[in-house]
Amino acid sequence: MSNPLPPVLYHQPDKTRHIMIKRALVAGSLLVYAVALYMDPYQQVGPANDGSWGGLALLLIGWLGVFMGIVPWLANPFLLLAWILSFRQRGQGVVYASASAIAFGLSFLFYREIPTDEAGHYAAIAHYQAGYWLWLISMILMLATGLIVEARYRSSLQVVGHP
Repeated sequence: MSNPLPPVLYHQPDKTRHIMIKRALVAGSLLVYAVALYMDPYQQVGPANDGSWGGLALLLIGWLGVFMGIVPWLANPFLLLAWILSFRQRGQGVVYASASAIAFGLSFLFYREIPTDEAGHYAAIAHYQAGYWLWLISMILMLATGLIVEARYRSSLQVVGHP
């Protein structure tokens, strides 16, 4: 007994599940990032500080640190690019953008001290707090999104002459 439905319809639930997983990962990434903005990313010690900057403050003024050689802030534009590309069904682009974001984000672990003001004062980083780790998790979720989209794309390719 043959099925009257075309074969394309058999793959529809798989495609729907794939889209739902992708949307959940992107939404999770956005949510985790939003939570990270309201948490302290690190605790600093030293004479020229009052504890730490919040994530939102670092997002808004952190780009100035790039001119002082503090490059981890560059993870933010790459993460934004990954979010944008994820809505445009660009798996490979999401992988590259989120991997770049992760690399820039992880580079912050190599800094032992951080500028605290425009006068050139530095304070030692005592330890990394939840805001930093959530920021990284949001990037990792986008990498997972890109890998899933790319795997789905590659599995949909069919080589001519092979079953």
